[in-house]
Amino acid sequence: MVCTPGHGGRKIDPNSIQQRALAAGLRPRNVHDRIARGWTLERALSTPSHGLSIQRSMSAQFAGILPDTLRHRMNRSGATLAQALNSRSTRWRKPRGRAL
Repeated sequence: MVCTPGHGGRKIDPNSIQQRALAAGLRPRNVHDRIARGWTLERALSTPSHGLSIQRSMSAQFAGILPDTLRHRMNRSGATLAQALNSRSTRWRKPRGRAL
């Protein structure tokens, strides 16, 4: 059991945190870090991660692309998850300069 500052000295089972983090689609390490910074367990589990979720990361690996490539396609190009997973990389380059 771990005593954390955000829970009034209550002890929290680390295995429970890991299981709940995975069920919420978050990396357990991120949830542990949030709790260490004083977040409540409920807030740590309900706030989405800024990075890729585990499901997206695993989907990228299954599709044979890097998780960073998937993130780039979705964030910078505005693609949906399905589009980013099923497209060739040359299609996702941003146009440079002005169109004529």
